[in-house]
Amino acid sequence: MRKLGPFLILLFVVAAAAIILLARDQGKQSFTPAQAPASFKIKTSQIVPPLAAPTSDTYSQGSELRNPTREENNTIVLMQDIKSAINAGDFSAALALADRLMEESPGDEIALIRARILSSLGRGEEAFDALDDILATSDDAEILRQAAARYFIAARDAGLLSEALAQQQARINNQSDDPAMLSVMAQLYAYDRDENNELRTREHLQTLHPAPENLARIIEIQNSLGLTDDASASVAELAKITDANTAAHLLLKQAEAENAAKRYDLAVLSAKRGLTLPEVTPFMTVRFARELEAAGDVASALTTLEGVASAAETPEVQDRATLEICRIQLKHGQSSRELSTQLTQLRQSRVPYVQEQAAHLLQQAQ
Repeated sequence: MRKLGPFLILLFVVAAAAIILLARDQGKQSFTPAQAPASFKIKTSQIVPPLAAPTSDTYSQGSELRNPTREENNTIVLMQDIKSAINAGDFSAALALADRLMEESPGDEIALIRARILSSLGRGEEAFDALDDILATSDDAEILRQAAARYFIAARDAGLLSEALAQQQARINNQSDDPAMLSVMAQLYAYDRDENNELRTREHLQTLHPAPENLARIIEIQNSLGLTDDASASVAELAKITDANTAAHLLLKQAEAENAAKRYDLAVLSAKRGLTLPEVTPFMTVRFARELEAAGDVASALTTLEGVASAAETPEVQDRATLEICRIQLKHGQSSRELSTQLTQLRQSRVPYVQEQAAHLLQQAQ
């Protein structure tokens, strides 16, 4: 047995080596799909789904990526050529290209460009007619805005302004509930500086199609015409449909206008409305307090400023509010030793404006 020991060990090593080599050969073996054992057969569709064959040369409408059609390519090339001709000052060539494009692919944009070219060629009446057609048929707000501006210029330059306004007004009379036409008419009246007709038109537009920007313009006209009560009501309405920051600026501007018009009751109302808005900044609060003081409500102004000073998160804000309190007190004859002490302290403020104003007020107090 002792003699067989080495032999058995050698035999064991040879057998192990043979097993390893056999396993390696099996690892290298490859199978075709037909030859592979059942355990090796895997459907490729389970790994990557097959791609559907395209049904056309372009993607369906609405897809993010789509190959342009021949007509679209032609339109793009013609538009580029038109713009190149305009930039080169060759308006005759630009007009010929625009006419061709209008025949092949008519639209508001090329019609507006064509009208511009006609104006550049000195053919004002033709430009006027082209723009009038756009105003009568387009439903694109931006196109209408641009067309109205050019229409007014073309009509003015051609001596047709009165006729143009009358023509548009007649169109509105026939379609009085068309917001697009009303917007155009209001814009034309604005260019003509006819505030009364512009206001009437915009008020009608606001009833049909409420819009903050239109209401803001109504407020400007109302203030300009001295219709302060109407403007105050309009501002209150606008403040309800805008964000707090915008509403604060609107109400502050209205309070200023009402003070200027000596409608102090309305100014107090606007200022107090502003102060009730959420998250009014300390800076805006101080400005509202100034309008309250200007309108004669000194007590409310001082109470508002004292609130700012006591709640101030920085020394700078506190100094500005305290300075305003001192100014109001001094203006209304409330001078005292305490007031002088406060002004002396404010001269040490880190805000240069506060330092300067405190020194000036201190001289008045003495």
